[in-house]
Formats: sequence, structure tokens, C-alpha cells
Amino acid sequence: MPTRTLIASLVIGTGALAAVAAMAPGFAQTQAAAPAPALDIAQVHARLEAAGYREIDEIERKRDHYEVKALNADGRRVELQVDPATAEVRATEEKRDKRRVDPAASAAAAPLNLAQVHDQLQAAGYRAIAKIEREPDCVEAEAIDAQGRRVELDIDPVTAQVRKVEAKSGSRDRS
Repeated sequence: MPTRTLIASLVIGTGALAAVAAMAPGFAQTQAAAPAPALDIAQVHARLEAAGYREIDEIERKRDHYEVKALNADGRRVELQVDPATAEVRATEEKRDKRRVDPAASAAAAPLNLAQVHDQLQAAGYRAIAKIEREPDCVEAEAIDAQGRRVELDIDPVTAQVRKVEAKSGSRDRS
């Protein structure tokens, strides 16, 4: 009797193993495709402008989206969650507009938009630009410099010249 039980167990086990092996290719095909590559800040900026957003003051790359502060087509200040691969707006939250308009600043030379600042930073050798934010007197950015250090930048809003570079703690890029 024990021999018959052993043989039956082996037959059942072999059949189960064969069934799993036969289904394995099906499981591999149902796995999700690799996510599309993320757009860079300049591309997100351009797509949002084309969608009617303006005065884009901040674009920050988060783990699974971009966070953007801008004016919508109705002129309301909004914070957006934007898909990094398509620039599709996933969520919109209306915010109170805290910006003060300085008459002297509006008479000065027009500041560059964030996409232009992004492109100037790339031309200057910065990469992996994770955040660009307009402040009243400057543009701030987070990026990796030519030496592979994570840095915070203070940038002239009209010329895109980097005025100050500060290394962030744990500043070496591991990628």
C-alpha cells in the first residue's frame, strides 16, 4: 500500500508541475509593460502651456508625478498632479494666490519661463533637474552638477545665470 501511495503522489505532483510550467508563459505575458519614460520639466511645461495653463511658477518631480503650481485658463491659482509620461493632469486643487505684484518688477525685463531656465541649466551641464521654482527675486532649482553632486541653485530669473550653488547633504549621485 505505501508504494501505491508514493506512486500516486509522484504522478499527481508531476502533473501539477507540468500544469504550472504550461501556464508560466501566460503569466509572463500578462505582466504590465515597463512604464513610459518620464518627460523632462521643459516638456511638461510646454504641454501644460498648450493645454492653457500659464504663469507656471513651480514644477517639481515627485516619485510618481510632477507637482505644478500655475494659473488655469480661468486665471485661478491651482496646484496640479501631472502624469510624468504624458503630462496629463491627474488632479487639480485650487489654491489661494499669495503672490504680491510689485509694480517695479513688472516694469523690469521679462523673466524667462521655467522651460527656458531648464534648457539653460542643461546647456550649462546640469542634469536630473528635479525641481524648478519661481521666487519673487530668483528661480530656485535642484539638480546634479557636472561633478555628480546634488545641488540647490539660485538663478537669475531674466538671464538664467546661476548666482549661487549649494551642495545638498548626501550630495553624491549614485545613478
